[in-house]
Amino acid sequence: MTDEPAEFDLSAIDFSAMADTTRNSPLARDVVGRVISWYSQEILHKERATEPDQRRVEELESGLDQAEADRRRIPQLDSEGLEHLIDRYVALHRELLGVSE
Repeated sequence: MTDEPAEFDLSAIDFSAMADTTRNSPLARDVVGRVISWYSQEILHKERATEPDQRRVEELESGLDQAEADRRRIPQLDSEGLEHLIDRYVALHRELLGVSE
């Protein structure tokens, strides 16, 4: 038995999906982060109102919770999952800002 490390044949491993995931992960974190930021600011604004609309605050908190859960899932998503998440959050961000296509 030797102390030399074993050699591995890496030629059969497809790294393309990993590359896509690496490239898309920062974009996914950014777009989900923008939605989280919007929800956080909106909740703060609503809570500071003279007469806060508690039902609306709860709706916003629910959206914030979902976005935070999705952000935590990003490292586990494959390339297709990341693309889907990015598309969904870009659309949601545009909707929250009132931007039409």
